[in-house]
Amino acid sequence: MANSSARDITHNNGKTRIRTANLLVGLFLAVISSAATLCQPVLPAPATRTGASVLQSLLDKKQYLELDMALRQGTIAQEDAVFFRGVLANRKNQVQQSIQILLPMARKLTHSAPSVRERDVLLTLADDYAKLFEYSKAEAEFAALLRRHGRSLNRKQRVNVSDRLKEMRVLRSAPLQTLEQSASFTLPVTHNQLGLLEIPVGINGQTESWVLDTGANTCVITETTARRIGLPLLKGTATTRGVGGMPLSFHIGVVSEMKIGTAVLHNVELDVTSDKNLNLAGIQLQGIIGFPVQAALGNITFYANGKIGINTEPPGPMDSELFLENQTPLVAVHVEGSNLLFSLDTGAAVSTFDVQFYNVVKAKLRGEKRSLFTFSGTGGRRSSPAYNMSNLRLSLGGEETTLENASVFAGSTQASSGDFFGNLGQDALRSFTSYSVDFTRMKFTARK
Repeated sequence: MANSSARDITHNNGKTRIRTANLLVGLFLAVISSAATLCQPVLPAPATRTGASVLQSLLDKKQYLELDMALRQGTIAQEDAVFFRGVLANRKNQVQQSIQILLPMARKLTHSAPSVRERDVLLTLADDYAKLFEYSKAEAEFAALLRRHGRSLNRKQRVNVSDRLKEMRVLRSAPLQTLEQSASFTLPVTHNQLGLLEIPVGINGQTESWVLDTGANTCVITETTARRIGLPLLKGTATTRGVGGMPLSFHIGVVSEMKIGTAVLHNVELDVTSDKNLNLAGIQLQGIIGFPVQAALGNITFYANGKIGINTEPPGPMDSELFLENQTPLVAVHVEGSNLLFSLDTGAAVSTFDVQFYNVVKAKLRGEKRSLFTFSGTGGRRSSPAYNMSNLRLSLGGEETTLENASVFAGSTQASSGDFFGNLGQDALRSFTSYSVDFTRMKFTARK
């Protein structure tokens, strides 16, 4: 429904979000392998110089800010530098460049014993092709991962890779998504009863109202919506995971034309789920606009006066870096004296801070009490204890904002992969008069 990993719909003390919990890059490895290949050990990543092993460690830990800086400043072997530049191109949404860099390396590595370097290259290429809507090529790269790296995965990793591969197989023959857009434009935004932002979407002569959610990896609609717009479904089903890890099947359709303002998109993937999976606290959502459409539109500006703009604002003088973890945007935030990466989620009313952030601030929380924070959605409800941190100052996009109450988790939760420092929701953004998420330049800009 969203990406290859668990897509959880969560409602937490007034916080609602379409959760697409992307697991770490190493999760998108493979499942099966030929008997001969499986007998070969996985070799360590090549490191002809000391610097390469340091950069590999940064990549494994998903420390993309530090990786980018180290690659600019360090001196490493040419082959190592090419590899890390190719991976970072993917994380910066420069997917054509990423393919150009990594494809020759992938073909060379497949003739050697399985290695961490090959794993990361194939994984990155699979994601590149998926972002370009070249589904059959993405399927081939995921299949190569399955053949070459099956035994290096734990059960959870194998499940997630298998789910992703099923999705690509359903979409194998689908045409490429394309965009017609004549000019910049603005659109009215409504806030539904959950506080989520909805925009008008035109399909088959009807106007729908769907949530615009940067935390959603794909576009998702209900079965009722699919019938109403006359969406034909592709053969086969894909699988996702609910809050408790329960497998949930969904269908996929490809709509021939979708209109958002003056933009006309063709061949948009729509994942179709049961109505109950988009019923949050008794409020029925009809659809969600996720990453593939948002990235195609380019620079999206959210205005406090109840509008969004598409390519309406120039670059800011002090913007923040954006990266992508698969199809989830990550924004660099200056907090507690460091620049840290957080997922950016306009489908969340409330921000949450994960165990990595707890490790940064735990001295300040010593002696504080915790209260239960409840996540609920597809597959059930789960609760996790969280500290309440008052008056947390954040700097992003060239401006500052303060959270009066921030929920900080000291351990893993059902709604987070734990790969980054937390998830920024609307409470971290509403003090700005506007903010822009630019998927073309990969920058975040805030204004007051």
